[in-house]
Amino acid sequence: NFITPPSIRSKHDEFLARYKRTRVKRVIGTSKEVEGWKGGKTFPLLLHLREVVVDGEPNYFGFLKDLSEQKASERMMYLNNQIIQNSPLSFISINEVGLV
Repeated sequence: NFITPPSIRSKHDEFLARYKRTRVKRVIGTSKEVEGWKGGKTFPLLLHLREVVVDGEPNYFGFLKDLSEQKASERMMYLNNQIIQNSPLSFISINEVGLV
């Protein structure tokens, strides 16, 4: 759980213990947006968690995707839309590589 933010790190073991006890899947077998932890900071992360039983023993695999760039793009699009909707003027926005 090294990528788990400190704020929920202690809960990680509780989540796993509850699943082992109840076998009720809340995250296993799903995709969920969560917070990751890297370099002392949190970042948006997509987690796909799977359980694979090998020789009768459960093994857990997490597939991770950093959503930082996607979230930054979504935020920029939102801000641009807010500017356009609230502006009495017409304008064109061009980014640093020349895309309109």
